[in-house]
Amino acid sequence: MGKSTAQLFNLFIIFTNILLSTACQTIETVKERGPGAEREVEEAQMAIVLNYLNTSEPNKAHAELRNLLQSHPDSHELINLMGLTQLALGNAKTASSYFRKAYGIDDNTAYGLNLSSSLIEERKYVAAINVLNKLKKAVAEYQYPERIFHNLGLAWEKRRKPKTAIKYYDQALSHNPNNYITLMQLGKLYERQQMDTQAINRYTEAASRCQACFEPRKYLAFLLIKTGQAKRAQEIINEFSRKPEVAAADRQQAALLAKKLASASEVIIH
Repeated sequence: MGKSTAQLFNLFIIFTNILLSTACQTIETVKERGPGAEREVEEAQMAIVLNYLNTSEPNKAHAELRNLLQSHPDSHELINLMGLTQLALGNAKTASSYFRKAYGIDDNTAYGLNLSSSLIEERKYVAAINVLNKLKKAVAEYQYPERIFHNLGLAWEKRRKPKTAIKYYDQALSHNPNNYITLMQLGKLYERQQMDTQAINRYTEAASRCQACFEPRKYLAFLLIKTGQAKRAQEIINEFSRKPEVAAADRQQAALLAKKLASASEVIIH
């Protein structure tokens, strides 16, 4: 997935270069605490931090947050943001400490979900599952319940329990059938389990959910070739290349792949 494509999902997963191999991150929406110039300034500063995270500049976010936390050491919102920043910097253990602190101050679902994400990054899958099982009680109240079930699926997948993982990914999709992240993760899991038909269906759905995304079409094309459907694979890539909304980098990758697909004798290794 090209950088411009990944930005479509940067509020769902901050760490774009591990977009489909790590847990989904959520950013707690700033809550209104009443009027006041100080609060307005704090919100503006948090917006700056969020912008740094969304533009893949966690070092700048970290520098900003260090100063903010000195002035507001008990702000669960800032502590949560520092957790997201540490996760983006690759410091999962430190991120967990911040998320755990934020969750201890305000036990909202978003902070608990972020904690589960960092625990998965630490490979503490059982601990993550325990947190997520508690969060399941809040599914009815949480705006994005699919994220809880996605992380459960991911934790069980990492524990090498594919059947259980598939069950939770399916639950995530029952809450949000348009969830691109889960569709891709489930497609890859099906493919590893040699369940090609199911994988093709999920990649096809993911492609339909994101018209400008190259990744699902790439995976779909390789799998179609594997199953003797080279012509269909070529049609999918050629159609994608003609879309006006496709980013230049993705269009270039698609063009290269199209050249390979055009040669019937080309051996393509996935």
